[in-house]
Amino acid sequence: ASVNARMLDLLQKRPESKDWSASDFAEHLGVSKGTVGETDAWKVIMQMRAAAKDELSERQGSKDQRGRRRPNA
Repeated sequence: ASVNARMLDLLQKRPESKDWSASDFAEHLGVSKGTVGETDAWKVIMQMRAAAKDELSERQGSKDQRGRRRPNA
């Protein structure tokens, strides 16, 4: 099976692996970090992480705005 297919299988069997680094995947699968980085599975993981980070930043930003008082003029 391809590295991509093996990663997808691993993600299904061990959901916590979605938080692994490329090095963690590489070690577990017996391939190089670069090989992991070239897979579609890794690209999707990175997109999901970026989206989650953006969402968290937006939520924290809206909390900051609600808690601020207007300065006295």
